[in-house]
Amino acid sequence: MTGEPSWDVADRAANVLAPESDLFANPDVAELGRSLSVALRGAAGNAGAAAEAAVRFAAQLYEIPAVSLARWLGADVPPPVDVDPKDRRFADPAWTESPAFYSLRLGYSALCQFTEQLISA
Repeated sequence: MTGEPSWDVADRAANVLAPESDLFANPDVAELGRSLSVALRGAAGNAGAAAEAAVRFAAQLYEIPAVSLARWLGADVPPPVDVDPKDRRFADPAWTESPAFYSLRLGYSALCQFTEQLISA
């Protein structure tokens, strides 16, 4: 290992294999790929916490459709994910009344929690 970041090695290899790739704009202007690789490398150092977060996320995703359907049918079922009632993006009643939008809201909340847990791992 040369100590060179793997992202730079991959970039250099891509330039060797496809020298015309410099003609295109950088597809990762926000450097999401680099940030994601740093987060995943960090999570690999604490694999137990990362695996626990992934299992919790999968369980929440599994429960969302049933909870949404039950709410639509009139049952008072607690959501599998804590939702922030002060989040103004979900102020429209459709985010609570429509099973599809309610599922999207819960999925978004589950993904946010999973991302926070993964980064803290």
